[in-house]
Amino acid sequence: MFRQIKIKLSKVYGSPLANRLKNRYFLSGVFFLLWMTFLDTHSLKIHYKLYKEITETKRSIEYYKTEIEKDRELLKQLESNPEMLEKFAREQYYFKRPGEHIYIIDISD
Repeated sequence: MFRQIKIKLSKVYGSPLANRLKNRYFLSGVFFLLWMTFLDTHSLKIHYKLYKEITETKRSIEYYKTEIEKDRELLKQLESNPEMLEKFAREQYYFKRPGEHIYIIDISD
């Protein structure tokens, strides 16, 4: 019985995987990779979070650039056309002429 166990153990310890696990350079390399992947302050997890944050920030920058362009066009139209300015003031800020009454109808879904 002990002989069978000894034979099985010699097969296991004689395998290439067991030889690799005995090698201190291999073990230190695996430890280093695990440390850098999960435990370090510069781990892959943190890099992925930062990457997602950067892409979200780039998207918001593009969004705000397009919004700025839309506002510039609106500003040009308002400066050049007095009727457009009056319409904008009435719609957005509820301005009224003397003697007028404004009724706001809120249509909510």
